[in-house]
Amino acid sequence: MNNVMVIVEGATEQTFIRDVLAPKLGEQNIFLTPAQICKAGHKGGNIIFDRFVNDLQRHIKNSRNKVVTTMFDYYRIDVNWPGYNESLFVNSIFCKYEYSINHVN
Repeated sequence: MNNVMVIVEGATEQTFIRDVLAPKLGEQNIFLTPAQICKAGHKGGNIIFDRFVNDLQRHIKNSRNKVVTTMFDYYRIDVNWPGYNESLFVNSIFCKYEYSINHVN
């Protein structure tokens, strides 16, 4: 059994994980648990990097899941996100993704 926590930015992503991905992957013994970035009244979007890091650390500390991943759409992402400003000069969406992943350590 493989448990995976998916940190999401809002209710839409949480519903997608719960209703679309989780049932299908559950058939293969991969069990997804969506967890929304926490903030009172937060409805998604405008992901603040520090809030993400705090939630990530909390989820890792309190979780039985072996794997933690994310599902963000980057719309209105915090300009202080590591690599954000540099990624503005990258043309390919795939390169932007790689660039953003490589700058979060």
